[in-house]
Amino acid sequence: MNESIRKTILHNPTDKLRELFHKRINKYKNDIEKFFGVSLLKGTDIQILEYKEGGHYNCHADNASVIMKNNHIVGYKVVRSERKLTTLLFLNEDFLGGEIEFCHLRYYNNKRVILKPKIGMMIVFPSHGLFAHKVFEVKKGKRFAIVKWWDVI
Repeated sequence: MNESIRKTILHNPTDKLRELFHKRINKYKNDIEKFFGVSLLKGTDIQILEYKEGGHYNCHADNASVIMKNNHIVGYKVVRSERKLTTLLFLNEDFLGGEIEFCHLRYYNNKRVILKPKIGMMIVFPSHGLFAHKVFEVKKGKRFAIVKWWDVI
């Protein structure tokens, strides 16, 4: 793993974390399917992401490789077509930094879309390049999250 692009640690999920995730996703599954107009059929196993101090992840799409030209993102090449939706469940908030920014999205006032993870907060978004995102460097503490990608119809 190129640590100038991504500095994370992947952990295998415990049964307790699997249960936590499944309870949360099942609580909102109907709302997610209705909002996105899809059915969540199958997905990857969950992954536990740990960002220690100095941990970060540059702008990326969950289903594609970044295409760069002159140090600027000019597009994305789909390499994981089965990843249609991304779910992230944040497990803690006792850290500094570690915010998630959607690289190409802006609010109506052109303000950048940056979210500070809160314990128990779940976000769901399309896995493609329009929703490319980055994780800012963790300055203090450790940041933990569960991620799962969904194939949908």
